[in-house]
Amino acid sequence: MNKKHGEEITGAVVGKYENGQSVALLCVEYGIPRSTVYFGIKRHKKLKSTTNVDISYKDYYNLKRRADKLDEKLKVIKAAGCGLSAPLQEKLMALEALYGQYSVHVLCHEGLCIRFVRKEYCAREISAAG
Repeated sequence: MNKKHGEEITGAVVGKYENGQSVALLCVEYGIPRSTVYFGIKRHKKLKSTTNVDISYKDYYNLKRRADKLDEKLKVIKAAGCGLSAPLQEKLMALEALYGQYSVHVLCHEGLCIRFVRKEYCAREISAAG
């Protein structure tokens, strides 16, 4: 379901659906649109796998989103060519070289272990924009 409906309601609706209650009755009982009920059922439905691990669509998409973010981080780190132990100036030069290829958000928050240069680089972006 969406954020408007809590996980408790979602779990109750999905549980009742899995126990055989019709979607129409669930819609009337909870005052939820049919499309919302089907969305909740899909998100909490278990995926069939070749292993003995049960995973819901919701968990699958969360893992996929996390994997995509990690993949983006890895691309930035590889493209930068400098690591955590590199001097600050080298990191800043690498960021400037990647500026057109990646958004400032990705560069400041995702890649290159930028914790050490985030403040300087983002401050420069803000001052350049203003």
